[in-house]
Amino acid sequence: GDKPTPHLDFNMGAAAYKAGQYGDAAGAFARALGSDDPKLQEQGFYNLGNAQFRLGEQTKESKPQQTMQAWQQALDAYESALKVDPKDEDARYNRDFVKHALEELQKQQQQKQDQKDKQDQQQDDKKDDQQQQQDEKKQDQQHGDDQKQQQQQNDQKKDEQDKQDKQQGGEPQPTPDQQQKQQPKDGS
Repeated sequence: GDKPTPHLDFNMGAAAYKAGQYGDAAGAFARALGSDDPKLQEQGFYNLGNAQFRLGEQTKESKPQQTMQAWQQALDAYESALKVDPKDEDARYNRDFVKHALEELQKQQQQKQDQKDKQDQQQDDKKDDQQQQQDEKKQDQQHGDDQKQQQQQNDQKKDEQDKQDKQQGGEPQPTPDQQQKQQPKDGS
């Protein structure tokens, strides 16, 4: 009497799968794996993989972590199907397909994580920037003081220059501005 149950489970799984109830389907196919019939086992694994893949698809946007788990289980199911029947091309194709989809999703999640880290980093950077700006302001004030000192030194040099000029007996040379004024204006 036990024999028909895996078949029943398998058929229930197939019906649930068709109806889009992939969670129920996955449960039924998993129970069908208890069969002694290798063909049924193999189909059980194969369809379990399909159900897990569909389940994963449903949560891809909302719960990607859950999707990755479901797809990993789908991969394992296809692998098991291929162990029972290495010639099952559909199982091989689906395994490769899901493997690729899983890798893509993992990459996306990694990028999202990186972006999130970057955003957090940027917020930290902003704090650093403000700190830096404050530091720069302090430096500017110091520059101001340096310039004052520089100015005083220049004034001293000028005095010395004037003294030298006087010693040479000549008047200080007129600056270009003064020469300009001495020239007649146009039209006079």
